[in-house]
Amino acid sequence: MAKAELKRLFEYGRSYGFEGQDLLKLVQQERAPPRDKRNEECTRWTEEAEQDLQNAREQPKLQMAEMEKEKELLMLRQGPQDSAANSANSTGKTKSETAE
Repeated sequence: MAKAELKRLFEYGRSYGFEGQDLLKLVQQERAPPRDKRNEECTRWTEEAEQDLQNAREQPKLQMAEMEKEKELLMLRQGPQDSAANSANSTGKTKSETAE
C-alpha cells in the first residue's frame, strides 16, 4: 500500500480519536482484504465433512462393541452347560479331539 494511503488512514483514525495501538489496529483492519463469504462457506462445508468422516469412522467401532455385548449376554444366557464344547470351539478342536 502506498505511503499516501497509509497517511490518509492514520489521519482518518486520528480524526475519530484513535491513538497508539487502537490506531494501528484500525489501519490494519482497513488494509485487510475484504472477507469472502464463499471462503467462509467452504470452510464450514469442510468442517462438516470432516465431522461426518469422523462419525463414519466411529460407527463401526460402536457397532462392534454392541455386537460384543450381545455375544456376552448370549453366552451368559446359555450358561456353563456345555463348557467343553465351547472351549473346543474356541480352540478350533472338535469334541472328539478334546476328549482325547
